[in-house]
Amino acid sequence: MRTTKRLIVLARKGHRFRDWYKRAGHSIEYVCTFKQWDRERFIDILAITSPRVAVRRCVRVAMHYMNTGRFLPATIYGTRSAMAYYEATGLIRGPKTQPFAAALRGDPEAIVLDTWMAKAFEIDSALFSRKAVREECFKRLRQAAKTLGWPVAECQAAIWAAAVSEHGRHPKYLDAADELSLFD
Repeated sequence: MRTTKRLIVLARKGHRFRDWYKRAGHSIEYVCTFKQWDRERFIDILAITSPRVAVRRCVRVAMHYMNTGRFLPATIYGTRSAMAYYEATGLIRGPKTQPFAAALRGDPEAIVLDTWMAKAFEIDSALFSRKAVREECFKRLRQAAKTLGWPVAECQAAIWAAAVSEHGRHPKYLDAADELSLFD
């Protein structure tokens, strides 16, 4: 597992994406106002549809679901199951999806651990299912954020972007407004 010092290096590399959640929040607000959707429900659905998909796909699946109440083809079983649970209880479950919804709502202390963050920590993402591993990751992220003087959610977003870049991809913002033309 990477050290706090290495996480700080990654955060500095990805510093341009510190505002990822803030920008996502603005885009969500715009789309929800335009479509007259309940913002909280849309955020929940975005979070539930986020596992194992690219940002753009997550937005498209969530917007389609908001419009139709149905999933796009090829939506994974876990997402369908999580949505059924949400529809029955109003609750989001999952170690990634619940913090992701909190971060999209603007919680500066939210920490999202996904497959890209596993790559940042140089561990198998399956290890995030272990509470001790998650807690150690949270501790190191909080230490890195404190050292940098950034909110922990911003530090996590910057590290996420650096991890995406280190693996030859280009980090993308969650921009729901770009997808509006698909749903008119």
